[in-house]
Amino acid sequence: MKRWGYSLHFELRKRPWVWPIVLLLAIGLSIGFWQQRQARTQFIQDYAGRLEKWYTPHKKAGKAEITAFKRSPAAYHQWYMDSLAVNLQKKPPTMALDGFGVRIYNDIDTSRGALSASISRTYTQFLYMKQHKIAPMYPDSLDVETSTGDLAGLNNQSTQMVLRDNPHYYLQGWYYLWYLIRANSVILLFLVGILLTGRQWAKELANKKAHSDWLLLQGQRTLAQLGNQFSIIFYTFAQIVLLPLGLVTLGIGLGAGWGDLRYPVFGFSNPEGLGLAESFMPLRSYLFQAFGLIILLILFLTLLNMVFAQLFRNSWLTTVGLCW
Repeated sequence: MKRWGYSLHFELRKRPWVWPIVLLLAIGLSIGFWQQRQARTQFIQDYAGRLEKWYTPHKKAGKAEITAFKRSPAAYHQWYMDSLAVNLQKKPPTMALDGFGVRIYNDIDTSRGALSASISRTYTQFLYMKQHKIAPMYPDSLDVETSTGDLAGLNNQSTQMVLRDNPHYYLQGWYYLWYLIRANSVILLFLVGILLTGRQWAKELANKKAHSDWLLLQGQRTLAQLGNQFSIIFYTFAQIVLLPLGLVTLGIGLGAGWGDLRYPVFGFSNPEGLGLAESFMPLRSYLFQAFGLIILLILFLTLLNMVFAQLFRNSWLTTVGLCW
């Protein structure tokens, strides 16, 4: 066991080049955060201009939107939530609050199903956040799920308008981690991990006489060598995938706040055993499940790496097989 530990320690020390790659990946993921900050600033400026253009010249009824927007994020959130309630017929419309606005459309017939799921889902999410005293993301937007037919019945121009007008900006630690997972950044990290680990055990096998037999002479049996290589590949994958995500989350959390792990995340569940239905789960549950799957995937790819290397005895074929 001691020999195995010394050998593993020696092999890991041979790979100092992994740490600069981890740092570069973390920096690359962080760039997306700064891009989101700039995009939100630009969106708010454009939205303010649209409000001025729409309401000021015409003295339109429903000017509560621009008033709330200028007052504070909390006032704007209340206006937005009340407008959704009017759309869902949970509140009667008034001259000051008619249920529509620059981004809550009066030229889309929601009564026929277009955006009705998004409006209902967003209102339910807001009620949950109000009940649990969770601050919503700013600016408020409809929770539009393109994968569930929320935009069914809209033409292409209306679809593009709705997607453009309802962005979400994930500008706190846990929220940005949630965004990275949804944006498939984890897949890119896995591809980098495959490129770095795909050739590892295959190269050891190709140089068996030069390396493996020497380890046998040192008293490390073949099974121990397999365990050693498995540990190195698994560890390298964990470095490449988990560490950049952790560093980015830590940096943003310390600099911009962490956010709330109770934040309601849209998903599907099977509450009554009768198929899947739309539901919300706390963000902490979503992240826990996501990282459980990531660790299982690291384990699977490590095993696959070992099997492909054993079959192909060629480092490039092993890497291609893993990527495929």
